[in-house]
Amino acid sequence: MLRRALLPTILLVLVAIPTTTAHAAVTTKKAIWGPVEIDSQSQFPVYKELGAGIYQTTLNWADVASLEPLDAKDVEDPSYEWPDEIDTAIDEAKSAGIDVALTVTGAPDWANGGKAPTTGPTKAADFATFLSVAAQRYPSVHLWSIWDGPYKGGAGKYAQLLDGAYVKLKAASKLNKVIGGQSTTSTAAKWIPKLKLPNGKAPRMDFYGHDPSGSKAPTAASLKSLETKVAKLGKGLKLYLSPVKLTLSPTKQAAWIKAALKATKADKNVATFGYQGLIDDSNVPSTWKGLLDTDGTKKAAFTAFKNG
Repeated sequence: MLRRALLPTILLVLVAIPTTTAHAAVTTKKAIWGPVEIDSQSQFPVYKELGAGIYQTTLNWADVASLEPLDAKDVEDPSYEWPDEIDTAIDEAKSAGIDVALTVTGAPDWANGGKAPTTGPTKAADFATFLSVAAQRYPSVHLWSIWDGPYKGGAGKYAQLLDGAYVKLKAASKLNKVIGGQSTTSTAAKWIPKLKLPNGKAPRMDFYGHDPSGSKAPTAASLKSLETKVAKLGKGLKLYLSPVKLTLSPTKQAAWIKAALKATKADKNVATFGYQGLIDDSNVPSTWKGLLDTDGTKKAAFTAFKNG
C-alpha cells in the first residue's frame, strides 16, 4: 500500500525528461538521491548517465509502522505498510546496475512517547527490531544508513541505536554494510568524541556517514582532518559523505561539486560521495538545488557530477 512519497514532491507540472547520452563509468564512489520516476518515466537511465553506482533513499519507520505491530518481528504483520516506491527503485536500480542504499529514520509515536518522528525511540531495541524486519523485506539491499543527520537524543543514545541496528543487520546477512555516525560540518568536532556506548567502546559500523554540505567544498586537508577524528572510532573506517545539499547559485554549485569530487575521488579513505537532489523544486526556490533545472534542463552541476 502506498503511504506517501519517499521524497518531497518535486513537481506539480510535467517536465521534459533529459535525453540520456553516453554515461560516465558507474562507480560506488558516487551516490545520488532523487525521484524514482518522473511522469511515469524511470530516472535510473539518468542516474546511470551520471555514473552514480548507488541510489539512496529513505525508509521512514514512522510511515511504515504508524500503528504498533502486534508482532514487530513479523514482516507480514498487517500494521506494516511497506512503500511501493522502494520496490520499484530496487527493480529499476538492478536493471541499471546500480546498488540501493536505505537511510532508516523516523520513530513512530508509539515508540517514542508520542513525540515527533525526529525524536528517537524510547527503546533502542524497537528500532533494531525494525531493522531486522526491513532487512527481511528488502534482502537485496546491503547498504543501510542509520538515521538522518545528527540524532536529537545525543551521541550516546545514538551510539546505542547504531550498535543495536548493526547487530541485527549483520545477523540478517553478512553482506549488509552499516553506515553510522551522521555528523555534519558544524557538528563533527564535538559529535565524534561522544559516540560511545555505556561500556566506553565505540559503536560498530562499516562506514562513517558525514554530511559535508556548506559554503566550502571538501578539500584534501579537510578530509584528512575528518579521517583523523573518525579513526578513533575504529580502524579502517572509510567515509560515506552524504547527503550533500546545496543552495548555491548554478555557477557556484557546479564549482563546489567539481572540487568535492576531485578531492573525494583522489582519497582512498572516502568510500562514497552522495548528492541529494536531481531536479530543482519549482515551488520552493530556496530548497536544495538539483542537477537539473525545473524543466529538466541539465545544469552545469549535472556535468560536474557526471565528469567527477
